[in-house]
Amino acid sequence: MKDKIPLLRVIALILAAIFVVFVMLTLSSCGAANTNNSNVDPGNSNTAPEPELQPMSCEEFFAAEPDQPVLIEAYLQGWTYDEQYGTASLYLQNETGSYYAYRVICDDNTVKKFYEGAKIKVSGLKGYWEGFHEVKEGGTVEMLIGKHIYDTVDVTDSINDTEAMTKLQGAKVSVSNAVIAAQKLGEEEVAFLYNWDGSGAAGGNNDLYINITIGDKTYTVTVDSDEVPEGSDTYTAATELKVGDTVRLSGYMYWYQGPQIHVNSIEPTE
Repeated sequence: MKDKIPLLRVIALILAAIFVVFVMLTLSSCGAANTNNSNVDPGNSNTAPEPELQPMSCEEFFAAEPDQPVLIEAYLQGWTYDEQYGTASLYLQNETGSYYAYRVICDDNTVKKFYEGAKIKVSGLKGYWEGFHEVKEGGTVEMLIGKHIYDTVDVTDSINDTEAMTKLQGAKVSVSNAVIAAQKLGEEEVAFLYNWDGSGAAGGNNDLYINITIGDKTYTVTVDSDEVPEGSDTYTAATELKVGDTVRLSGYMYWYQGPQIHVNSIEPTE
């Protein structure tokens, strides 16, 4: 019996040593796991990916907040291209309404693919300037498959309806029986101004500002020299207007604190 006691003690000591080694290895393994995961942010482990931006209806675009990302798929109705800066400003329309994109990034190769009615995708940030909803400068453009040319909307009887005109921002519009109203340039009454304040002159390719009267209201329209350069038929026709002339004007519904049509066609009314 005495001989067996030391043997049992040895066995007990061996088992105890094995247990201690097991515990130490387990703790070491847990510590390594924690070290490997020390840079993981548990708060992000269940974060869902951002939903992909979908094309916006005109109503959704108008409701977007300034600087909110926007995406439009629509048909190109008109554009201007600034080769020096590699940007294009676009008038767009789809079945939900019309849009304006200001100075999207665009190279020569892309502009060469433009044609009236071409379907395109515009991505960028929402802009809102003096009441004008737009895609801000710096957006991007991508050509899509499809074509649609929209009719011009006659707004002669509704131009005084601000809400209705707001919904037509960027659209092709016209007014009929518009009477050219006089403007002051010094002591002289004139039918148009070179630049908004009369500071321009012939030969400077300046914008032309024309006041028209429809009913008992007077509105300002513009021949934008980026869209209709000096020397073109429409620009020349504008410089030949006389106070009291009655005309039909067509163009795009631009906006500056109210409707300000960018004119690209002038027809005398008999």
